[in-house]
Amino acid sequence: MSSMKPKLRRTIYIGLGGTGIKTVLKVKENFYKSCGGRTPAMIKFVCVDTNLGDLNGKETDSIKLDNTEKLHLTVSNPAGSFKSGSRSGKYAWMPEDNIDSVADIRGTGAGQVRSNGRFVLEYNEEKDHSISGYLNSIYEEITNAVADDTYFDVLDSAKTDVHLIFSIAGGTGSGMFLRMATLIRQNIPN
Repeated sequence: MSSMKPKLRRTIYIGLGGTGIKTVLKVKENFYKSCGGRTPAMIKFVCVDTNLGDLNGKETDSIKLDNTEKLHLTVSNPAGSFKSGSRSGKYAWMPEDNIDSVADIRGTGAGQVRSNGRFVLEYNEEKDHSISGYLNSIYEEITNAVADDTYFDVLDSAKTDVHLIFSIAGGTGSGMFLRMATLIRQNIPN
């Protein structure tokens, strides 16, 4: 008697900030353990952070993120970029109390300030649409993935599951999640 293989949907796990990264690594580890040291082609992992040290430092000896799974977002001249954008009104959502903290963003995180996390994401997307392009490329990869492994079958569905993982406290994850959810809806159909 043959046993049926478990079915999977095409899925993207996106971790924002430190908590998101830790959780995505744990999910990836669980796939590794259940799939003989690899992940199915129809599953993708993405970790987004404003702090490169945290993005690289959460990995373990057994579970690593490859370079396509890491998205480091920063602003090289945060105060100047904020001032030029403020003149046009595109950063009018920034709370007055947080404006001074923008100058402290230098690739080392959002400093536990939610609006800084959102600012970094907004700035990068407005600059070159890099997040939208990244989401599109991941979606295309899993859409074209063939279930060639012996562990799973792909569910016949046009839908893609996206799990957006973040902490409600802190700066990067809690600051980015609403805008990232909008970008996901705009770039990943169904």
